Amino acid sequence: MLDVCWALFEIRLHADPERLRTTVWADLTGDYLGIMPHPELSWWAMRGQLIQEPGYMVNYALGPLMTAALRAAIRDARGELVHRGPGWYEWVSARVYRFGRERTAAEIMTAVTGAPLSADALAADIARAR
Repeated sequence: MLDVCWALFEIRLHADPERLRTTVWADLTGDYLGIMPHPELSWWAMRGQLIQEPGYMVNYALGPLMTAALRAAIRDARGELVHRGPGWYEWVSARVYRFGRERTAAEIMTAVTGAPLSADALAADIARAR
């Protein structure tokens, strides 16, 4: 969720650059991480990427989204991950690993999951964890 907060932080500030950064960060960490808001502290500023590479922080949110979607697709096809069983690696290798840079991540994800990347699988994981 911290990675998602970083992404939302950038998205919200790019959408409305006049918003106070410390307030946006305090709202996000309060809502999504359960941290008591401290808008007087600017600990969001520790991320140099926010200045040097605008838009980069969204990459941090893509990893958990992709991982959750892949886990859900594998679970649907092969059963619970704790029971990988024979053929698990071969199944994943044939559908995910074998392409290298031949296909884009988006193409592979859509082929494996049957849909474009979304937050649905991650939201389901979070709900299950609760």
